[in-house]
Formats: sequence, structure tokens, C-alpha cells
Amino acid sequence: MDAILRRGLASGGSLRPRASASKRVVACASERCIGPGVACKKRARRRQCSVGALPHEVPAAMHHVDELHQVAQALPASLSGVEQLFGKIGFGSLLATTGIYWGKAAYGNVKEHGVVETSTMGIANLALAFLLLFRWIDSGHFPLSNMYESLLFLSWGISAVHLYMGKKVPQSGVAGTLTSPTALAILSFATLVLPPELQKATALVPALKSNWLFMHVSVMMMSYATLLVGSLMSIG
Repeated sequence: MDAILRRGLASGGSLRPRASASKRVVACASERCIGPGVACKKRARRRQCSVGALPHEVPAAMHHVDELHQVAQALPASLSGVEQLFGKIGFGSLLATTGIYWGKAAYGNVKEHGVVETSTMGIANLALAFLLLFRWIDSGHFPLSNMYESLLFLSWGISAVHLYMGKKVPQSGVAGTLTSPTALAILSFATLVLPPELQKATALVPALKSNWLFMHVSVMMMSYATLLVGSLMSIG
């Protein structure tokens, strides 16, 4: 034993026990975080400290999280653009429907609902429905919380009741000369006259945070639309 100890001292060795594998990995990782080490590069990646050492060593999952965060931040702006697009489609379709009905009325041939005006009214109805749907997604609640959303819903309801009555009463084409410009006027007031502050989606007040917003207010607005279309059809 003495001979072995003398031989180790003569060769410049140390009497301290060698570090275990786990200790070597920790020491190697700490050295990698402080400064670059070629021999310890692969071992340092196993430790948490190597995540913040260099930018190229960040795991790929972190990049995916950043991308999803960027998409989430850009989502409201994208939804706002989609809402404006469907609003313009609805406005153009209602304008075309009004022009067709008034053109036919000028020539005295507006007894029945034609295929063209029915199709343009259907496009307007779908555009307003998608507008309300994306508004719902954007705000997180049913789109009947302010004047802007209520007017949009009323315009959609008038177009829906118009299509239903046009199918049930085909000879009510004269009423289309009144219902289509009414829906157009309501949509125009909501999108062109109301200031942008009133068009933004806001959080619900505590009094409206209830399921009655979906059930009661929607039925009430549809009753308004039905009453309005019925009144206009009686005039026509």
C-alpha cells in the first residue's frame, strides 16, 4: 500500500477521491454556462442552465410557444378585418337588393320575389350572420351588448324574416321595396354613422352577465324585426 501511495505522489496525483459522474455533469454544466467548453458541450445540454446559455440552445418548444403567442396577439386584428369584410359584403348585397326591387317597382313588375333579389338578400343575411359570429368570437359574449351590435342583429333579423315571408307569401314582392332599404338603412347607420368608439367590442356590465342575454334579448330583437317586416308588408 505504501508503494502505491508513493507512486501516486511521485506522478503528481492527488489523494482526493474522484468525483462521481453526476458531480462531473453538474460541474461541467456550470462551466458551460459561464464560458464555452468544447468537451462539456453535450453534457451541458442535459442541465437546465444550458437553456439560457446561448440563443441557439433554446429548445424548439419555446419557439413554438412564441409563435402561438404572436398568432394570439394578431388574432383580434384579423377578426376585426374579417368583420369589416363581411360588413361590406352585407352592405353591398342589401344595396343591390334595394336597387333590384326599386327597378322592378319602377316598371310595375314587383308582385313576386324574383330569384336575383332573393339571392342577394340571402347573401346579405349570410354575411351579417358571419359578422355576428366573428363578433361573438372576438368579444367572448353574445353580440347584443351595445347599440352597434343590436343594430347589426336587427338588420340580420329583418333580412331573415324577409326571406321567410318571401317563401311563405310569394306574392309579397311589393314589401321587398320597403324591407330591403330598411335593413340597408339600419346597417348603414351602424357602420357609417356610429363613431368607432361605439363599434368596439367591450366587456359586459355585471347586469348583462347572464344567459338571459342570449335568450331574452335575441328573442326581443327578432320580435322587433318581425313586427317591422309585418308592418312594411301591410303597407305594401
